[in-house]
Amino acid sequence: MTEFDFIRDHLAPLAGPEGLGLTDDAARLTPPAGHDLVLTKDTLVEGVHFPNGMYGADVAERLLRTNLSDLAAKGALPMGYMLSLAIPPAMDAAMMAAFAKGLGAVQEAFAPLKLYGGDTVKTSGPMVVTATLIGKVPTGQMVLRSGARVGEDVWVSGHIGEGFMGLKHMLSQRIDPPPTGEALWRWEEAYLRPEPRLKIGGLLRKVASAAADVSDGLVADAGHIGGASGVGVVLKLPAIPFTTGTFIWADGQADRLAAKIQLITAGDDYEIVFTAPPAQRDLITHASRELDVPMTRIGYTEDGTGVKVCDYADDSIPIASQGYTHF
Repeated sequence: MTEFDFIRDHLAPLAGPEGLGLTDDAARLTPPAGHDLVLTKDTLVEGVHFPNGMYGADVAERLLRTNLSDLAAKGALPMGYMLSLAIPPAMDAAMMAAFAKGLGAVQEAFAPLKLYGGDTVKTSGPMVVTATLIGKVPTGQMVLRSGARVGEDVWVSGHIGEGFMGLKHMLSQRIDPPPTGEALWRWEEAYLRPEPRLKIGGLLRKVASAAADVSDGLVADAGHIGGASGVGVVLKLPAIPFTTGTFIWADGQADRLAAKIQLITAGDDYEIVFTAPPAQRDLITHASRELDVPMTRIGYTEDGTGVKVCDYADDSIPIASQGYTHF
């Protein structure tokens, strides 16, 4: 299969009108009236962000879903994306077709998301795939990291630690105590197909003073909000939400506290951590029920810098590394 065969047969059917049928060297996008464009870009590298040799639909879904999470944290809705794909020798025609099928599955799930264009190349090294997503938000309403104030609540959507457990499972690492089939399924889905919290975008624009998606780890990403906003962040470990299977794993470790710290610093959760004034608690709780998205109050902001994680006795827990870093 040549580059142009791949584009014609598998990528062109995914293109929106902005992509001009993928027959040109550029796309054409007219911003919708009354909206700002929100752009975000992520790269996945084989052996770093996904297991070696995993070239098919799972990688494509993970790529787009993790990028969509960035848009969700800004209160934005998706429009389209640009794709860059470096194809290794081991990625055959069937795998390329499966990769495109994964892209299509995400586009269908999060319509009107469409492919606008990009680039495909061959590489002798690992697979490298990059997506630049373009979203829209009502003019002036993008939720930043830099708006938190002292005395606000810290909230998080969903549950923490499932992506980390999913990676352990994908890497065939021993997991004790043995998890249930339901737990394994949840963990695998959380890692390969995280659910971008686009449903809460309208709520974030209304109540959140600052927000970030949890990719590097809950502690690290809460710290990103604190650093950008000039406030300290306190997280209450007993309040952080884990699913039953994840809690059972942590509770079954020799050092249960260390296991929970690992869960909140490992990353790959793709939930939304956000700050909001205490006056918004009832509205957030009501929206959580109405939107069927768990949202849990896990801490607060204060004068100072950095992130403190407190235990059941409200004592600060020393943490060596707050989250994942590339360098």
